[in-house]
Amino acid sequence: MTVIANGSLVELTYTLTDASGNVLDDSTEGQPFTYVHGEQQILPALEQALAGKSVGDEANLTLPPEQAYGVVDPQALTEVPKQSLPPEALVPGTELTAKKKSGEKMFVTVKEVRDETVVINMNHPFAGKTLHFHLRVLQVIPPPE
Repeated sequence: MTVIANGSLVELTYTLTDASGNVLDDSTEGQPFTYVHGEQQILPALEQALAGKSVGDEANLTLPPEQAYGVVDPQALTEVPKQSLPPEALVPGTELTAKKKSGEKMFVTVKEVRDETVVINMNHPFAGKTLHFHLRVLQVIPPPE
């Protein structure tokens, strides 16, 4: 039986809920999530929980903000020119994907739209939340020899 180890290609389904049981995200619509174990493509606590699991295994995991997307940083705001965003994004609460200087993607939220600028909250939308994951392993492909 193949178990999840560093370098394994893993396919799984997940449901992510908040403390009230509201579904925040899931992969159950026939779209499994795939990642390479040990490549820091998912939260470290999730990788740790999945290590050693095999096809058919399930896990329920509760992560406090410190192990998930961090606590809310009230200073994590930036102001950008209004014209740098598409018109449909000029609504408070709109979630956007931005690129860090390193090229890595990050999720941000429009906080406030002003006359010439837009205030962007750079905290992840799930920052400050205790998250509950239900994971089910569908496939494990061992790393190449």
